[in-house]
Amino acid sequence: MAAKKYKAEEIVTKLRQVDVLKMHRRATREAPERVETEKARLRRAVSDLTLDKMILSEVARGFLAPLAAALV
Repeated sequence: MAAKKYKAEEIVTKLRQVDVLKMHRRATREAPERVETEKARLRRAVSDLTLDKMILSEVARGFLAPLAAALV
């Protein structure tokens, strides 16, 4: 049985398909790392916002306490 002779266009097409699959595999492998990086960034943002909210609450309590006492 003779080996099939591939045309140049068929070889180029197959090589492009291999490149696309390799890029997809690389992207799939890197995706969890990017997700973890994004999670860490979002956690820092949430903690910063929580701290800001706590500070503003303390300031508001200190500012509003004398006003509330004056109204009673």
